[in-house]
Amino acid sequence: MYEDHDRDRDRDRDRDLVRGESTGVSPTLIGLIVVAILAVVFIVQNQTKTEVEFLFWTLNTDVWVAIAIALALGAVLGWLAMQMVRRRRR
Repeated sequence: MYEDHDRDRDRDRDRDLVRGESTGVSPTLIGLIVVAILAVVFIVQNQTKTEVEFLFWTLNTDVWVAIAIALALGAVLGWLAMQMVRRRRR
């Protein structure tokens, strides 16, 4: 009974390999791990406090927090701009 299951599993794996599909670690997973490690290194290296001024607000925060907020705002603004462009094309 188990031999049939093992034989079917091996046949499916061989079929996937013939189609060019990998049974190893996903490149996406490797990329996410690398990005996570780089993010941790960035955070550890940018623990210095800084003063951020915007309009009438002043905020004392870590450098990495200020940069992360700027990146997040940039991503949101970029996404909103793309949505506007797509709506104009319709």
